[in-house]
Amino acid sequence: MKKIIDLEMLGCFAMTETGHGSDVQSLETTATYDAETKNSSFTRDPTARKDYIGGAAETARIAAVSRS
Repeated sequence: MKKIIDLEMLGCFAMTETGHGSDVQSLETTATYDAETKNSSFTRDPTARKDYIGGAAETARIAAVSRS
């Protein structure tokens, strides 16, 4: 968190999905964290793909992914 607050690590907000646009109530993205392996896995459905993520191409190294 300190690196984010100090702007050492820049991020972006990944909400818009291919299949749902900006309709946050219909988003398909799910993230599952496995505490044993310390790994996360994310939805692989093509319609859940994130599009139009501002800042992702040039500056962001992490993303907040919206899931209602």
